[in-house]
Amino acid sequence: MLASWGFLQNSKKNGLPKDVFGPKEATTAVEATSSYDIPIIAYHYVEVVTDKRDFLREGLSITPYTFEGQIKLIQQRGYQPIFVKEIPAILSNTANRQNKYIALTFDDGYRDFYTDVFPIIKKYNVKATAYLVPNFLGGSNYMTSQQVQEIVDSGLVEIGAHTLNHAYLTSINPAVADAEISESKKVLEKMFNTKVFSFSYPSGQYNDSVINMVKNAGYTSAVSEDGGQTQTIESLYHLLRIRVGYFNFENELK
Repeated sequence: MLASWGFLQNSKKNGLPKDVFGPKEATTAVEATSSYDIPIIAYHYVEVVTDKRDFLREGLSITPYTFEGQIKLIQQRGYQPIFVKEIPAILSNTANRQNKYIALTFDDGYRDFYTDVFPIIKKYNVKATAYLVPNFLGGSNYMTSQQVQEIVDSGLVEIGAHTLNHAYLTSINPAVADAEISESKKVLEKMFNTKVFSFSYPSGQYNDSVINMVKNAGYTSAVSEDGGQTQTIESLYHLLRIRVGYFNFENELK
């Protein structure tokens, strides 16, 4: 079972921002041009967990009913869901900052993205970003290549890379890490005839060397598991995310 606990640790350490969904007024001209509040929500499973003894899965899951309620609130309160690949342009041009933006991200490429998430995002016509592990596609509990092609063709889903094998990038040989990063991009682009711009660090593992590998591979952004919502030009390769279980949508969406 794959999981990411770095986010849990960082969220506990950093705490959640009080105004987790509201655009924050910049206090200086420098802030106005280099940072902007864009909550990036991190999801794993969206399903009804039948095995209540599977505590790991239970802890990483929300139900489709809950997810649909979150989408309704996002729309009712004026938030515009965007792809992660759109964030660099928003941060580099203040003219793009006329809306309240939010990004919905899903790690690992689990089958329930196709069976439970995809019907809901189609129903409400919202964008999402799915980070895939190419060598896991078609495996038990993961999307098939045909399902991924369907979500790509919809125009509502950006696919990003999550390495070839969910590799722990700071713990393996640097040459292997570099191949995991660069080849996952190439494989996904070839398989689904689409450009891959964004990367997600498995289990939130990254350092300066890994960031340079991501840049050199041609990605324009990467998401981390560090908690927060204030995104900056300087953090394009370790964008902050908020784990879905760490705030109440009803209370936090303003």
